[in-house]
Amino acid sequence: MSLNIRILLAISNNGVENISAKLVPKSTNTEIFINFLKTPIKKLDETHPVPQLFVLNNAPIHRFHLVRDFMATTRHHIKFLPPYSPFLNSVEERFSKLKGLG
Repeated sequence: MSLNIRILLAISNNGVENISAKLVPKSTNTEIFINFLKTPIKKLDETHPVPQLFVLNNAPIHRFHLVRDFMATTRHHIKFLPPYSPFLNSVEERFSKLKGLG
């Protein structure tokens, strides 16, 4: 059985807010992604009085209706980057550095 490296990363203008890296037999599913989002949302709710904007790329898992439904239960908002815009996605910068190490 082959394993995949699953890396989820949340960053802000203050730096890395949350990171999860695991070897998994399958790809990331919606439940895993939503559980990942709960940590930075909890931190934001405790430290910021105003709603925050979550900028997501166009990965299919980000666009799944359960993610939108979950975010609608929070006070925060989501915005999607234009299709194929790695130059606007600072997470891609970090991932490219990780890939360069391998």
